[in-house]
Amino acid sequence: MSKLYAYKKARHSFEVGRNPRLIAGYTEQLNSQRGDEHVIPLLLMGEDKQEVEEGPRGYRFTDDSGFSSLVTMDNVVNMASTNDTVLNSWPPYVDLCFSFSLFKLLRQRFTGRSVVEADNPPVPSFMTKLQHGDPQGVPSHEDIDSLHVAVKMQEVNTAILAKFRDSNWSLPTVTASLQQISIGNILLYGNGKGTSDVILVWHIATCIFEIKHPHKPSNAPAVTATRLSRYCAYLLSSAPELLPDDKAWSEKLYKSVKKITEPIFRKSNKRPMNYEDILQKLEESRQKKNLEEKSNSNTELENGVALGKKLVNETRGAEQEGWEILAGFWSAMVLYIAPSDNLGAHREAIARGGELITILWTMLTHAGIISRPRIGHAV
Repeated sequence: MSKLYAYKKARHSFEVGRNPRLIAGYTEQLNSQRGDEHVIPLLLMGEDKQEVEEGPRGYRFTDDSGFSSLVTMDNVVNMASTNDTVLNSWPPYVDLCFSFSLFKLLRQRFTGRSVVEADNPPVPSFMTKLQHGDPQGVPSHEDIDSLHVAVKMQEVNTAILAKFRDSNWSLPTVTASLQQISIGNILLYGNGKGTSDVILVWHIATCIFEIKHPHKPSNAPAVTATRLSRYCAYLLSSAPELLPDDKAWSEKLYKSVKKITEPIFRKSNKRPMNYEDILQKLEESRQKKNLEEKSNSNTELENGVALGKKLVNETRGAEQEGWEILAGFWSAMVLYIAPSDNLGAHREAIARGGELITILWTMLTHAGIISRPRIGHAV
């Protein structure tokens, strides 16, 4: 009985159950009052003590003088800059406060609230928030380095954030990334029935390129390309619900290609096989499977091999350029697939320890990006 009472109490309190509506109303209220040139202070605490009234977009504060009693990230940063004893006794305190304030915003999505940032461009972007008040919204090197802790792969994280920065902090499309490459007809490999088949094509191509050009751990573009390629393949096999396409279709597509490629790549891991042997084995296995099924399927495998060969041939004598192309593609791809309305899948991913794709989904949510552009069959 006491648990039921505590649950209902929390559900109707402004600290927990009603907090998303309170934060939404606070953000829109300050946005309408301050205009484009001001940054909305991120809330830490104190909002539940204000006098409020219900409105169409959440709760609104009825007494503007109450804003001065709120604890915001501005307060924390100012205290830290004046050598506050408590905040400076343990450096992560400021990051912890920042995390909690962003958590309050993210909770709006998990509770079904519309994301105010997506509906109202004047609300500061995530990158502005990283600066705690810089109206230009360009994060410093320290801000970027702080995100390395979450991703735990410095080369990969740097490449992803560089791609995000190069797209002016908007969601990059894979097609836009490919348009910057000088290799002819490479845009064809950015087209597909969905996103999963494009991932498969480029994953096969990356594996082939890696067999031809083994790399050292110090080669950042190669590390980025191979890790992100394998991560996206992992999503296809183990967490397709986090991808844009139909889960069953993605799983079927992956299993169809895996049936051919896995035995060959497994052998190459145990006993080194040269580049030409791998290509021959893949083609023989593809043709054999087509004869058995009396169809001309496995387009993804055929295109993946063709793309791999194209990258090898077009960057002959300059393989580092090939690694940079692949790193740019995969950085754009993981950003492109990150926005999602499948809150349940992300909730489950967080419960089992988190995913890179969920971290990016969170980052993009705070940037006001909650959907991805889609033009025809391009990604």
